[in-house]
Amino acid sequence: ESVSRPGGGVRIEQHLEGDKLATTELTVLREDPCSVNGVLSTLELRPLTGRRHQLRTACAQCCGAPIIGDDLYHDDANAVRANRGLGPLPPVRRKAGLYLQAVELALPHPRTGLPLVISCPEMPRFAKLRSRAASGAVWSDAEWEA
Repeated sequence: ESVSRPGGGVRIEQHLEGDKLATTELTVLREDPCSVNGVLSTLELRPLTGRRHQLRTACAQCCGAPIIGDDLYHDDANAVRANRGLGPLPPVRRKAGLYLQAVELALPHPRTGLPLVISCPEMPRFAKLRSRAASGAVWSDAEWEA
């Protein structure tokens, strides 16, 4: 695995699925303080290849910061954090689901080849999570899952 920093973002290269290269560009869009996780980061993740769980493994295995709700790669992230001398992550909150959403998809139109961009607004649950994190309150499991 390698990490480079072109143009302010980070390029992550991993070998997944039987040693196939997976390349992801990651840019931090914003960071919000969080009493549970320390910091909540809103990221732009751009998969340059298409590998199974590519975005999830890039965050957990290379950054040591899994996507919230990711119980599959949570232990991998904790291993990375331990190797870097960082404390463990709080337990995974599964009921709320994986906090991952595509807000924009760009690809060539299948007939014309012209750029086709499809976008949607961020789901309200992301803003709600940031707001609750910024409050500084320690959350119970019931509040986290609400």
